[in-house]
Parts: sequence; structure tokens; C-alpha cells
Amino acid sequence: VLRSEAILKRVAQAVDEVGFVLANRSAGRIAAE
Repeated sequence: VLRSEAILKRVAQAVDEVGFVLANRSAGRIAAE
């Protein structure tokens, strides 16, 4: 159980990072337009 929780936390962190990058890219595109 502890292992799966740690994995879920890492996955959630990775998803947050990817979402943050995508949000910055879309914001940059909107600003560029």
C-alpha cells in the first residue's frame, strides 16, 4: 500500500508538472497572438 501511494504521488507530481508546462505554453501562445 505504501509503495502504491508513493507511486501515485510521483505520478500526480509529474502530471502537475506537465500541466504547468502546457499552461505556460498556451499562455505564451495567447500572449503572442
